[in-house]
Amino acid sequence: MESLRHNSLASSTHKTYERGVQNFLEFCDRHGDAIDRTASVDNVALWLTDLSSQRIAPSTASTYLSALKNALVRGLLEGDLIALSSSKIIKEILEGFSRTFRPSLTIDGEDSSQRTLSIPFDLSMFAKIAESLEGYQARAGYPLSPGQRLILATIAVGLGGALRPGEYLRTNDSQHPDAILTIHHLTFTFLTTVGGITSPCVGKWGDFRTLVHHDRTPYPFTLTSINIHLICSKTDQRHRGEDVLITDRLCLRLILQYLRHSFRAGPYGEHNILPLLYVRPSSFRPAIQYSSLQATKEFRDLLRRFGYKNADDYTLKSLRSGAIESMRQAGASEVEIMLKGRWTNIHTPSSHYLNRPTHRHSKST
Repeated sequence: MESLRHNSLASSTHKTYERGVQNFLEFCDRHGDAIDRTASVDNVALWLTDLSSQRIAPSTASTYLSALKNALVRGLLEGDLIALSSSKIIKEILEGFSRTFRPSLTIDGEDSSQRTLSIPFDLSMFAKIAESLEGYQARAGYPLSPGQRLILATIAVGLGGALRPGEYLRTNDSQHPDAILTIHHLTFTFLTTVGGITSPCVGKWGDFRTLVHHDRTPYPFTLTSINIHLICSKTDQRHRGEDVLITDRLCLRLILQYLRHSFRAGPYGEHNILPLLYVRPSSFRPAIQYSSLQATKEFRDLLRRFGYKNADDYTLKSLRSGAIESMRQAGASEVEIMLKGRWTNIHTPSSHYLNRPTHRHSKST
């Protein structure tokens, strides 16, 4: 029974709830003379007021409050769940929290104590960087390095699929093996021309690799889409996995370029255990899944190389918001944007993403 109750929440929700409870307990310990560790209405009201002074987002405070209620249900905290849930004081504090909160962002020279929004990095910005990098390497007479192919493919996956970082990258050192995205979670749709007749084909990497691994393919082909079956997503409440379709031509080309060089060397049996996006610390150590921390660092390094003075204002979340911004610029409807981002509320994209300031980079002088 306990296992079923535990699995009713996604792993990311468990982590967020743990942070919320820990934040409350640390607040109680800081005021130990006046406040005990009981989740009473008075204690929680003081705690929420303290969160407001720290410029914590109202949505985060509301989630932390849900964490306390969950802890009360599970018997991890002492307190009156009914009183806390029905308290008018708590509701009024949250309402005031939302009305007085002003999101801050280091942008256009404005200083900020806490960055709460990520700047969108859209497809047009990605195209300029990818084409410039490939052109520079070609003029120098060198192909892209494995590291360059990896970061470009990582950006292409996140931007093309509007993914959250934790859905395709390692976010901690204790990532469960069953939650690692591999080559087998990809399905390819491509067009082949045989005898002057073009027909669509759908297959896994084993079906597709015979075409892409030849310098001169036996038949002309065009990759039209890649479907990624996500196995770790906060919106997958039933733990059945979610399918994300990537159709942008630039993203497809860069992902395919990475796959061609990363999954053709070595025994084919190794593909059964290799993560989709992986690094090898050394030739003597096994490959490990690319981490979001390392990817963020290399993403920012890439931006700095191409003159982004505000590179630190970008995170991997910029890819998801950039994908939504690109759809908006292309004239996509709210329903199409909602489905792409896998939201259940049609207003979520407009309130959380489309109202963000779009900040183009300025070249360093």
